[in-house]
Formats: sequence, structure tokens, C-alpha cells
Amino acid sequence: MRRTLWDFENPSLRISVAPGGGHIAALHLKQGHPRAKRLPNPLWTPPWKSIEPTQYQPKKHDRVYGGGPEGRLLSGILGHNLCLDAFGTPSASEVRAGGLTHGEAGVTVWKRKGSRGFAVRLSQAQLEVSREITFHRESPVARVRTRVSNLGRYDRPIAWTEHVSFGPPFLAPHTEFSLPARRALVFPADMGADSQLEPGREFVWPQAPLRGGGSSPRTIDHQFPPRARRASDFTTQLFETPSNLAWFTVTNPKLDLAVGYLFHRSDFPWIGIWDEKMARATPPWNRRTYVRGMEFSSTPLPGSRRQMIDQGKVFGVPAFRWVEALGFIEADFVLYMGAAKSGNLGDL
Repeated sequence: MRRTLWDFENPSLRISVAPGGGHIAALHLKQGHPRAKRLPNPLWTPPWKSIEPTQYQPKKHDRVYGGGPEGRLLSGILGHNLCLDAFGTPSASEVRAGGLTHGEAGVTVWKRKGSRGFAVRLSQAQLEVSREITFHRESPVARVRTRVSNLGRYDRPIAWTEHVSFGPPFLAPHTEFSLPARRALVFPADMGADSQLEPGREFVWPQAPLRGGGSSPRTIDHQFPPRARRASDFTTQLFETPSNLAWFTVTNPKLDLAVGYLFHRSDFPWIGIWDEKMARATPPWNRRTYVRGMEFSSTPLPGSRRQMIDQGKVFGVPAFRWVEALGFIEADFVLYMGAAKSGNLGDL
């Protein structure tokens, strides 16, 4: 991968950001762990060649990256992707008008703002987005503050998803995913022959229902990646916590490495779990991709803007956010990376 990256860091943690798409591409421990310098980046690096958004040429690259509304995004996606102001595939009419999967943020070039920030203007959505990364003085803990400003003169419904994806070698059969949730739902549409879970079925996290089980399906423990040779699934979970704080942690005990995210439940009431394990045969996937996405979000299910609004509420909770005309909304999240044996984010 030869991509331009910005580094933000303190003595313990380095966060690399790709200006092409604004992706948080990598997390690296610098100290505080006996194997710090040898630990892998836990975030997903796709197995295909990564290019800058400005390099994408449809005639040349559509066949390599799949084309359509998501080819440009897939050509440069890395690690943690911001989905704004859409989450999922646009409608047929939006595709004809140039709409993009997960919105423009992941395919637009961001600009640096001082030593701690970066920003982008989304021309189609008429939104301006800025991020600022600050660190704890010594510990491997960082806060990312995001402001989304509406440049238009109408109130606007939006989806806002922090799409955090984990890949090998950090992602392995023994990697454990923890989060405070009970009510959960399998994506309603059939995700293909390699989908393991029953479409549209409600369940109690973490026991996800397998396909074909009727009224009493067998379940798998969704705290771990799928063990099947091939798998392709999506579930959404509603956070349930005694306060307004929500979180998830991911732990690989063999590496003694943990990553955690903490945020406000009022900003991101949902977390989607996306599994892709050697299932998608089309370019650029080519049945060689192993990834799990932990997608904390304002929106429970990916889809078009019309579908997002038609959902209204799921489990009694709104499926989108509003940004007032010429107004703005803000949200923070805190991320942590360190030795698994030292505890989890809930202990900070």
C-alpha cells in the first residue's frame, strides 16, 4: 500500500489517517506493551491494491474494483471509514444521479487543519465535516471530535456511521467482541448462499439465530467471528446501558491486544456487525477477504435514504438524525489500544 498518510500521536499511540477518504487507516502502539513494536495494526487493510480517490478512472478501474456506486470507495477504503450522510447502497435513481455507497466522505480528499485536525466539504450533500484528534498525555487513548455542518437552508435527515473494520492477523477465530446490548436484529434481506443467519429474525445478543431453524433456531455466539469457511452477514444491536455512555471492545488474547471505543449512546444508539469471510466472489473481493465491521451508528440498517426514512423507528428508537438548516451537530468518540490483560475501556 502506497498511500499518503497523516500521523497523529502521543508517546504511546500513533493514529494514521488517509487524507484520501479521511479513513483512520492504522493504529500502532509505540510503548506500554512488551511487544509494542511488533504488534500488528488491528484495523482492516484490504487484500487488494489501495489507490487514492483522485487516481480512480472508471474506464480503467471499474473492472478492478467492481464499479457501480461502491467501486470508488472500495478502491481506497482503509480501516475505519466515516459513512455520511448515507449508510448503505443508494437507490436506483440516486445511482443514476451519481450517488455513492456510504456517501461522499470516504471518497473525497480531506484537508489538514492545524496540527490536530482535518476537514472536508461534501458538495452533493451540502455538508462540511471537520475532525479533531486529541490524546491523553501519556496513555494510548485518543478522542476524536467531529462536527457536521449543514450548508443548506433546509433541515436534513442524515445517517452517521463510524464504520470500524478489523482484519487479520488481529482478527482471528479467538478474537472476542464485547458490547452492552440485548435486542438485536438480523438484516432483513437474504445476503446470499454463504449467509449463516436467518434474515429478519430478532434475537437476544449474543446468540444469533442460524438459518432454517424455524421457530426454535440453533444459534451461534456472535461475540466471535464466524467459524464457517465462508460467511456473509449483518446484524444490528441496540445499545442498552445505565447511562448515556456506550462502548465496544475487541480482544485478541493470543496477541494480548485490545481495542476499545467509547461514545454517547444518544449520538450512536446502534451498532452493526458486518461479517465478510471469503464469500463475495465479485471484484475486488474475489473470495479472499476476511473482515468484521463494528459500525456504531445513528442508523440501524444499511440501505438507501428512502429506506432509512421509511424505517422511522426500530425497537422504538429513531433510525436517523437531523441537522438543522445552516446548523451543525457534533459527536465525540474515544478509542483505546493496549494490552488485553490491563483491562478494558470500561475501566478507564
